[in-house]
Amino acid sequence: MSSIGYSDTPDWEGMREEAELELAAQDEVERPLREAGLPVPGHRRREIAEERLDVAALWRGLSDDEREAIGVLGLGILVSGGMASRAELTAPAATRAYTAHYYACLDALGTLPTPESAMAALRGPAWRIPADLGPVCLSCGCSDEDACPDGCGWEDERQIRCTVCANPRPLDDDNIPF
Repeated sequence: MSSIGYSDTPDWEGMREEAELELAAQDEVERPLREAGLPVPGHRRREIAEERLDVAALWRGLSDDEREAIGVLGLGILVSGGMASRAELTAPAATRAYTAHYYACLDALGTLPTPESAMAALRGPAWRIPADLGPVCLSCGCSDEDACPDGCGWEDERQIRCTVCANPRPLDDDNIPF
């Protein structure tokens, strides 16, 4: 037994290689964010910015071609989703076709590149959440529509920190974060 309590010598080289692989994997996740100027997570760095994103202003700033591409697909989602739900009980074939169109539009919308004007508005040290979502906790990301698991409210009138994050439970045997 060594003087530090190991019966065998630790595989320092293997541990180093494992750590390098973990760092490389993390870099694969972070590099595209850094290259685009988007927020990259970091120790003691806030994920969510206090400044919110005005999606309506972004829409108004799009080019006519960008608005056309996004708008046609958005309208396709709206119309097909609405008609699929209305036809559901009386016209199963129409419902099937509307549903297929709904998902085709949703998939196509998800593959469009984010307009440069929107990317410019998102660049910075923390993620700007759309303002029309309403209040969002800057610590955990909960909102009025997506509260913490055991429920929460707002710490104060600014509505930027929920009561769970403002008063975290002490760690004990029943509340260990791993």
